[in-house]
Amino acid sequence: MRVNWKNINGVWNEELFQQFLEYSERGGYTDGIIGKDDEEELREIFFNRLKHILSTINQHRPRSNETVQDAQQRAVRRHKETLAISRRNTRRKEVISTTPSAWERANVLTIASEYAIGYY
Repeated sequence: MRVNWKNINGVWNEELFQQFLEYSERGGYTDGIIGKDDEEELREIFFNRLKHILSTINQHRPRSNETVQDAQQRAVRRHKETLAISRRNTRRKEVISTTPSAWERANVLTIASEYAIGYY
């Protein structure tokens, strides 16, 4: 069965969700029967995932004035921008975690000066 991308919350996708629930019960992914609360939570997760996939498809679809190659270049550019932002934040965390604090620097200087004086 395929997803109806034109009507995410439609009857067709609801039937697809019901098949997913049956598959989950048969596959032993749950402890027996799925309760109403669990079903509602799974429904929300299922349909949110479909919406996320649809938005990704739409982002990578060529626009009206683009060729397929232009759309690919735009997707690569957007991906590189996302990576650059991620790296910036990652570097910030690494610099903070690897940079010695003032206390550590003072301690190293104290030990070095005590060693030079002959305390060690």
